[in-house]
Amino acid sequence: METKYRWAGLAALLTAEAMNLLDATITQVAAPVVHADLPGPDSDVQWFAVAFTLPFALLLVAGGRLGDVHGRRRVFRLGIAVFTLASLGCAAAWSADALIAWRVVQGASAALVVPQTLGLIRAMFSGGERARALGAIGPVMGLAAVGGPVLGGLVTAAWSWRAAFLVNVPLGLAVLAAVPWLVEDRVDGRPAPVLRLAVRSRFLAALGCVAAFFAVVAGLPLVVVLGLDTDVLTAAVALLPWSGGLALASWAAGAWLVPRFGTRVVGWGLGVLTAGLVLVAAGPLPVALALCGLGAGAFTAPFFTAALDLVGPAEVGAASGLINTAQQLGGSLGVVVLGGVFFATGTGWACAAAVGFVLCAGALGRVLTRPFGGTG
Repeated sequence: METKYRWAGLAALLTAEAMNLLDATITQVAAPVVHADLPGPDSDVQWFAVAFTLPFALLLVAGGRLGDVHGRRRVFRLGIAVFTLASLGCAAAWSADALIAWRVVQGASAALVVPQTLGLIRAMFSGGERARALGAIGPVMGLAAVGGPVLGGLVTAAWSWRAAFLVNVPLGLAVLAAVPWLVEDRVDGRPAPVLRLAVRSRFLAALGCVAAFFAVVAGLPLVVVLGLDTDVLTAAVALLPWSGGLALASWAAGAWLVPRFGTRVVGWGLGVLTAGLVLVAAGPLPVALALCGLGAGAFTAPFFTAALDLVGPAEVGAASGLINTAQQLGGSLGVVVLGGVFFATGTGWACAAAVGFVLCAGALGRVLTRPFGGTG
């Protein structure tokens, strides 16, 4: 494949990742407006979010395995098509129950899409190019996670909550048009059972590492927002140093640091993240959040590259599903633990708990020691 098409294919994959993150976060600010427009029990507000995240988390491993067995590009195409249709269904929902049902379809279809991304990137790129491609995931994650609530608030205020769901329709159609640019591995043999992959010691340690890391990534913004005690838009602006640092370091790590220094960048990133967490409790917040973002961004590219190097081509889909599941579980744990510590004792001890998660990630991340080779 020519380089221009390979990178265009990557743009399509990253757009799909952004669609998932935007949809998971955009309802954070739109939910009260939706509830007012589609009357029902107060619990509907929670279900608007849970109806997406629950099937997404539960089906990630199954979605990855389907990609291993039936082809990642085929499963990716199916997932994007259904996700786009479900987004249209959400926008046209006539009742709260209908919206919740379409959200379930969105979550299930997202579980078909997300696990294919890492496997397709691995097939399309190698060596230094692969590190740069994987490094692009961090900026997308950071910008979409922070931009989701802001975009949801702006679109809902300017038009309606239905328009917030319609954002995914043109994006989904554009991704579908780019599917022919995606290339996947040609794998011989039957994939190994998921359980055998999950209990492999080094890969299991990598799963623990990413879970501990994403506990901080998901929990830290919550602690900061709770500490600021302000409105959503102001909080989102305050988090810009975090998302900006994450985006910058992810790009720099993939483009320059990982090809030169390999998995040592994982430890460096966690060290910078720890320094930032100390400053969140004791120093100027913008500087502290910028350091946290730089550290988190430096971690992502080398981690994903090294974790995928622990498995064979026939296992990439299942491995991606397990990695994404670990992210979801770790993020949920981080929100619960760091949020609980904040409410009990305040920002300082919440940051101390976050440092504990980083230390766990560092200890488990020592399995990722094989250097990268080539420049692809």
